[in-house]
Amino acid sequence: MRVPWSILVFAVFMSGAAPAADSFVKGREHYLAGRYEIALVTLLTAVKEQPENPDCYLYIGNIYTHKRDFDKAVAYYRIGLDLASRPGIFHFNLGQAFYHGGKYQDSIGSLRRALESDHQLVDAWLEMGRAWYQLSDKTNTIAAWQRYLTEAPQNPQAETIRKAIALLSQTNFLFPAQRKAMADRMKAEEDARKQALRDRLAAALANQGNQQTGTNTGRPAQSTNGQAPVLKNGEVTTRVNDVTTQSKDKADYNKGEDIEN
Repeated sequence: MRVPWSILVFAVFMSGAAPAADSFVKGREHYLAGRYEIALVTLLTAVKEQPENPDCYLYIGNIYTHKRDFDKAVAYYRIGLDLASRPGIFHFNLGQAFYHGGKYQDSIGSLRRALESDHQLVDAWLEMGRAWYQLSDKTNTIAAWQRYLTEAPQNPQAETIRKAIALLSQTNFLFPAQRKAMADRMKAEEDARKQALRDRLAAALANQGNQQTGTNTGRPAQSTNGQAPVLKNGEVTTRVNDVTTQSKDKADYNKGEDIEN
């Protein structure tokens, strides 16, 4: 998982802790070098040695965020938050952990508290816009990103964000969740249409089979001895399939005789 650079940058600012224990210094060095597993073991030792040091909890929380164990990250951030003299950093990183854990409303709340604690944490506007985007809230997404551009106009991401705002401002713009919902609805309608056609075909085939066996019409069924059925109409005899016929001579019919009798 790629964790936003802001977590790493803010972590290097000390949060008002007492002089660091040796294990903390080593753990921080491992962390900044990207040796997260070694850093975690060392920092957990540092917490036992110096449990009042909020920066231990900050780095440990960041490592758990890297490991995608967001519940543990939140737990350590909250402990550090209670100890820190600069709570804004912890609120910001809590917002990041909540965001990556899919808890977007919680992320927005933490990022707002970060800005209330420290107005210089302008990246909170950027991250807040990302959270609003995940909630498919166009108005608040644009507002947060516009505020970010106001606070950090020279940021390398500024041009990309301006393009994103322009795209969001289009009347026909759909968020990913909205596009997925539309695609799912269209697929369901198409599946229903295909199923209706299959049902009609099945009914037609069943009706054709019934007609062939004589269950739905007056036509006789197949003889049980395998011979073609014989139709008798007065003295007129017709054997189906071999078209052998016997009939009276024309002269034998009376003019008033009904052919069906």
